[in-house]
Amino acid sequence: RPLAKDKNKKITIEVVRTLLHFGDHDSPHYLRTFLMSDDSELREQGAVLSGNYKVRHAIPFLIEVLEKKDIYGSESHDKIPAIRALAKIGDPQAIEPLKKLFKSKGLFFSSARNELKLEIFKNLIYYPAHAIKPLLELGLASGDKEIKAISERLLKESKTPGEKQSE
Repeated sequence: RPLAKDKNKKITIEVVRTLLHFGDHDSPHYLRTFLMSDDSELREQGAVLSGNYKVRHAIPFLIEVLEKKDIYGSESHDKIPAIRALAKIGDPQAIEPLKKLFKSKGLFFSSARNELKLEIFKNLIYYPAHAIKPLLELGLASGDKEIKAISERLLKESKTPGEKQSE
C-alpha cells in the first residue's frame, strides 16, 4: 500500500490496479484521490479503473466530475472517461446527472458539448432499459442524427416481444 502514494505515476497506477484486482478495501480511497487529482493522467486512469473494476464506491466521485462546471471548455477531456466508467458500472443513479449534462446549454464550446452528448448515448446500452428511457426520449427530439438513431435503436431493442412497437 505505501507504493500507492509513490511519486512515480506508473507505479501508483499499477499498485492501485493490483489493489482493485484483489478487492482491497482501501482501493476506492485511492480512486477518489486519482479522480480529484490535478494530474489529468491520474484523473483519466481513476475513471478507467473505476469502470473496469465496476467500483460502485466511485460513482459519487464520477458524478462529481460530470457536474463540475466547465467555464473554459477544458473539462470535457475528464468527463468522457467518467461517462464511460459510469456506463461500465451501469448503475441507474448516473442517469439523472447524464440527463442534466445532455440538457446543458452554453454559448461557447458547442463542439465539446456535442461530443459529450454523443458519448452519453453511445454508452447507454450498458444501463438497464427502464432507466434510460427518459434520456432516449430526449435523444429522439435531438437535432443530432446520430443521437436520434441511437435512441431509436435502443428504444426498439427495449420493447418486449409482446409489446406493440410504434412506427
